[in-house]
Parts: sequence; structure tokens; C-alpha cells
Amino acid sequence: MASRKVRRIGQFLVLWILFAGVFTHSLYSQTVPSSQPAPYQKDEFPPWALDLRRAEIVAFGVLPFTVFFTSFAVDSYRFADHSWDFRYAPWPLKSAGAVLMDQNQMVGVFMAGVLGAAVIALADYWIHGSKLRALKQKEESQSRPDFSITREPLPLPPSELPPVVPPAEGP
Repeated sequence: MASRKVRRIGQFLVLWILFAGVFTHSLYSQTVPSSQPAPYQKDEFPPWALDLRRAEIVAFGVLPFTVFFTSFAVDSYRFADHSWDFRYAPWPLKSAGAVLMDQNQMVGVFMAGVLGAAVIALADYWIHGSKLRALKQKEESQSRPDFSITREPLPLPPSELPPVVPPAEGP
């Protein structure tokens, strides 16, 4: 009998918590004006922060490729250095018994890949900056004309000049 009461009380508490959660959620959700975030404004971030974000995206995006190509280059060097022994062949030609790079070589490959990614990000920063400067110069040159207009009276030929009347002398 006691277990039945405990069970009933447990059911009542679970239902009460569910209903209270549903009702309070609906009450609080009506007070929130919008659940959508506001879009970024054009000048919300300083230009250096946007440039840094762009460099970060480029560097991390190109990192897998630079590490892969650096690894391929090191494997090709090792292949040539060991008299074209196929145990040292680069990735597409590697066999099951291939000699792997040691820890120092792997760290060197990764660091060279990181350096390559940083160089590519710096090149992108330079190229993007030069394009922006060229666009800004083009807009400035289009906004102001290369010539100036000065207003001067049009000179008349002597034959068309009005006659000069001498001042009248007083009484």
C-alpha cells in the first residue's frame, strides 16, 4: 500500500513539473521580442579586426593543403636521397613496408605547412589591400572631376562695346 502511495506521489510530481515547465515556458517566451539575432552592421567591427579574421580564415583553410604538399615534397626528397628506394617513395607510390618519417621530420613538415599557410595569408592580405586601395582611388577620382570651371565675363569685340558717355558737368 505504501509503495502505491509513493508511486502516486511520484506521478503527481512528474505531471506537476511537466505542466509547470510548459506553462512557464510559454509565459516567458512571449516576453522575448525576437529570438533571431540582429545582423551585423557595416562598421560594427574595426577594419583591422576584419582583416585579421580574413587572414585567419585563409590560413586555416589552406593549412591542410600546405601540410599535404609539404609532406609530399619531403617524401619526394627522401625518395631521391635514398637512391629511389621504393621504401621511401612518396604517398601515391608508398607500399606496405614503407619507411615512415621520424618525429622530428613530422614536426618539421607540419611547421613548414604552418609557415606556408601564414605566407599565403599574408599574400592574400597584401593582394586584398591593394585591390581595396585601387577601388578607393578609383572612387575618389570619379567623384571629383579633373577640370575646373571658372566664371569670367565674355569679352566683347570693340565694335560691339556700348558707347562711353562722359559724365555730365554740374551747373
